Amino acid sequence: MGIPFGARRSLRPGIFGKALDISPFLKWAGATTGPYTLAPGVAHYTVTTPSGAAVTQADLSSHRYHHHVAPGLLGARKFAAYSSGALAEDASGQMVVVKSTTDLAAGFGSAQVAVPPQSTFDLTNTTQPDGSRFSYPRAFVTYAANLYIVSAIDGRSGASFPTGLALVANLCNADGSLGPLFRVSQDAFTPLSGFADIPYDAVLGPPLFALANLYGTWGGSVKFNTKDSSWLGWLFYGGMNLTELATYDNGTFMERLWRSTETDGSKLWVWSQRSYDGGKSWFAPQKSSIPSCGAPVGVAKLPSGKIALVGNPQDGVTNRDPLYLSIHDGTTGAQTALYAIRQGITQTPTYAGAGKIGGAAYAARPVTDGTNLYVAYSLQKESVGMTAIPLAGL
Repeated sequence: MGIPFGARRSLRPGIFGKALDISPFLKWAGATTGPYTLAPGVAHYTVTTPSGAAVTQADLSSHRYHHHVAPGLLGARKFAAYSSGALAEDASGQMVVVKSTTDLAAGFGSAQVAVPPQSTFDLTNTTQPDGSRFSYPRAFVTYAANLYIVSAIDGRSGASFPTGLALVANLCNADGSLGPLFRVSQDAFTPLSGFADIPYDAVLGPPLFALANLYGTWGGSVKFNTKDSSWLGWLFYGGMNLTELATYDNGTFMERLWRSTETDGSKLWVWSQRSYDGGKSWFAPQKSSIPSCGAPVGVAKLPSGKIALVGNPQDGVTNRDPLYLSIHDGTTGAQTALYAIRQGITQTPTYAGAGKIGGAAYAARPVTDGTNLYVAYSLQKESVGMTAIPLAGL
């Protein structure tokens, strides 16, 4: 079998005749289940939690499903983007919402809709119904000194798996407001009847698409679909379905980490790829020593040169608990510290909903301002939190 899309083998056998190392760089040495020692100096903040009011589309505080969380930074302002729906995961009309603040202790400001419903907002407890469309943030990206939130729109039609329909973006302003929605993917996009078109930006589209495709996590056509999206969402390799990617640049190479939906040796593991040409081509995936529970990881290089990895280990007593922070040497990939960010969180949501499970999970690529590391995540796929971790203790 040839190397599949997204895992193309590099054409260069080595640099100056030296064979390239294609093994997983980040190495796990700690226990594969929690609990772990709490990270030093952590401070937890609430981004959003359901108000308990009757759910309506317009009242964003009433929504009882929040997930797919991405953090962003613009100067002193911290952003958090997340998917928002009535009750169930990936319900029709699931939207992308953004909150921000310059003072975490004072709380996050009002919720703003980045991507409005792309199909009827479903108030029933139904996941991915036929004919529905649902959105989630893919990544915050910086281009030409501006911050953008790039989101993904997927859809379900008939018995097929979800299909990637569009990548779209909003400018994030210094006061926390959002610019108009525009499309960054060139794939043909037809809105459903009664829903507004999203115009393509020929200037910003190519660079934002490239960044979101490389560094984004969610969105894109699912395994075995008849229509592939031009952005990467799933990869089928060696009998494994890999999804929800996380990428970082370590200087001489890039590493891309995937979660697998299939077990290997009765356990779930993170899979790894390397690229030596800036992400243009990738060596075939390999199973790493990083444990997984079926939730994605997030990864970032710190100012010190160390690598910060966040995620959930293999399930122990409860699902997706704890949420960990693993620190790795930037030269060797060795794990130098392993902490809990959140742990002992109940996996039972306050409000029932299809697909709502787990403790603190789904933390995308963390961000840093040089003083703190900021990790954002969902809790029971219901509330959204952000934790600040001082870099000095890492």
